[in-house]
Amino acid sequence: TDRTICAGTTLELNPAGGQPGFIYTWMATGFNSAVPNPVVTPAVTTTYIGTASNQCGTVTDEVVLTVIEPGQLLGIDGPDVITLCRGEELALNANVVTSANGQNSLVWFYDGESNLGAATSFTATQSGFAIFVYQYGIAANQDCAELRDSVFIQVNDAPAISGLAAPETLCSGDGAMVRLSTAQPEPGVVYTWASSTDPAFTSSALDLIVSPTVTTTYTLTAALGECTATGSVTLTVLQPATLEAGPDQAYEEGASGVTVTAAFTNATEGEVSWQFEGSNVGTGGSAMISSAILELVIDSLPSYAYVTLTTGCETLVDSVQIVLQGVKIPNIFSPNGDELNDVFRPFFATDVDALEVRVYNRWGKLVFESNDTANTGWDGKVDSKDAPSDVYIYSINYTLRGAAKSETGEVTLVR
Repeated sequence: TDRTICAGTTLELNPAGGQPGFIYTWMATGFNSAVPNPVVTPAVTTTYIGTASNQCGTVTDEVVLTVIEPGQLLGIDGPDVITLCRGEELALNANVVTSANGQNSLVWFYDGESNLGAATSFTATQSGFAIFVYQYGIAANQDCAELRDSVFIQVNDAPAISGLAAPETLCSGDGAMVRLSTAQPEPGVVYTWASSTDPAFTSSALDLIVSPTVTTTYTLTAALGECTATGSVTLTVLQPATLEAGPDQAYEEGASGVTVTAAFTNATEGEVSWQFEGSNVGTGGSAMISSAILELVIDSLPSYAYVTLTTGCETLVDSVQIVLQGVKIPNIFSPNGDELNDVFRPFFATDVDALEVRVYNRWGKLVFESNDTANTGWDGKVDSKDAPSDVYIYSINYTLRGAAKSETGEVTLVR
């Protein structure tokens, strides 16, 4: 019967034995025997041909003994002792020549874990042996040989980092001093501080005191041999803020409201707030003051919207004036030199882009004309002489915030 065997196995070719009257012959490469049941120990796969003969004839059969070729464990790469820091990757590799025709099993064992294969990795957790086991054989439960090798893993701890200062916010220019660590140095540990803002900065003082002028992260490296640990402290330095309110705004009755704006630096949107007539109306770089609010105070316009910037270091305030957009035109004036209502002119809440004023007497004669946006008005004179008391007709064309408008009506000159 054909068999698969491990190298070095000894067995009988014809366990049933010979029968009387027969002549037996067994032949194979380098083998010849006349014993009915020869015992063999083949080193390699071998085919044995057996012949039994008598006066009646000859019978031939063969037995194939397949020999599992041995594998080899040549060793483990690297030194006999591998030194690592706890938590580092432990890379392992065994040099194996596997059996060409057998079942092969390659397993690494370390700190209660096992991984298949000649090359593997573990996380360095404890000092101890990493053991490699190589088995080859006929089947998974029929090993021909088990080969082992091991390497010692020395696991060292990194130094502990404690007592670091908490993140802190400082005000620029205050000169505040911060101690970065309150811990006591450990024997044999080398401490090194580095700065995120100055590549050349270094210090070996664990209790380093600093006074940064800009936001800086200080990183501490603690080294014990090859094992290192790091920690960091971030000190946020608030730079001086700026705040500048945008242009004054005009509210036109019937509009949805006005938008006020401000430009700022070194602050967040949430640190900028708007107030108008005692109410909070928004945050950030702009705010909408609704018509519902404006209509309540329309008779007291102009008024001011105040913008306040508040950081942990300072408070800045600016304002935007809110005026009522449009024009008011008097229907009477008295140019008598008392400096009260001496000039006829339209009144605007804001500067106009263009202005044209014409005044006519009752017969349609032009008595005054001006295109002066300074709006000096009519002083009641015609050709340097006082115009008589009467009712005059005015025509006013103006452009306000890009919108062109016209007004006509009557004004009474009283002397």
